[in-house]
Amino acid sequence: MTLAVSNALATNNKLCSYATDYGRLSALFSVRGYPLPALPVELNPLHPDGGRGTLRQCIERVARSASDTVRRYVWDPIVQAPAATGFCFTPGADGAHVVCSPADSPPNADNHADLCLFDPPYFDYIAYSELSEFYRAWLPMSTLAGNPLLPRGADPVEQFGLDLAAALRANLRQLRPGRPIAFTYHSANPDAWRAIAVALDDAKLAVTALWPIRSDGHMGHHSHPGNCEWDLVVCCRPITETTPATFTATIEGWQALTTPLDIGDADRASMALAIAITAPRFATLSPSPSLEEHPCDTR
Repeated sequence: MTLAVSNALATNNKLCSYATDYGRLSALFSVRGYPLPALPVELNPLHPDGGRGTLRQCIERVARSASDTVRRYVWDPIVQAPAATGFCFTPGADGAHVVCSPADSPPNADNHADLCLFDPPYFDYIAYSELSEFYRAWLPMSTLAGNPLLPRGADPVEQFGLDLAAALRANLRQLRPGRPIAFTYHSANPDAWRAIAVALDDAKLAVTALWPIRSDGHMGHHSHPGNCEWDLVVCCRPITETTPATFTATIEGWQALTTPLDIGDADRASMALAIAITAPRFATLSPSPSLEEHPCDTR
């Protein structure tokens, strides 16, 4: 309920505007920032069925997300969709059972995780901690749990990498033995990927798989020249579980697999930087009865 009411705040304030292109109220945090509206619009938060940010809509959205079964949808470049889209998403395998537990809880037999999958801040791109102040202001505990993950200090690349490494180690403590960590990342800034290299080395992780996934191409403001539309999925294992190997994937190979989707200059730069930091840290899972290969490791 706290999460639902907090989400409702984004569409129930005098800073909301109206998105004329798709005929809806525009939430305050709609473009990874707080826009200044040309025409303020208010919504009735108690409306029983209309609107996208009413209390009822927010509660139902949170209730749907609380399901312990998930199903993934996969873009299939072979099966052609209608010409209007040029590609399609098809349901994956049977739904997987998901159990959630607090990230800071001590590891034990009941809450060990099978996979850690997350999306860290993209170096100097968005200060999510500042954007969250709008939601934290009305809660009894309005401060952050710790320092936000942002470049800082005399050596921002090194500091960002070390801070991310600390988070990676905390995640490793929650994983069952022999399970992988995977995260998504993109940036055309070389410093951003150098910080990832620092984090992997300090956390003593090897990269066992790297592949691109189109994440923001459907959002108009991400389609401007110079913006990245593809994320790189980085799958990692502790170096003690791996054997060094040669990384053979190329941007050209990815391009062949992603046709008819385009890869722009910014994404090519991001992919090249990702390959550059992956190659010296690439490894395969060491043969061992105690280790189990995960689909992340085979992409």
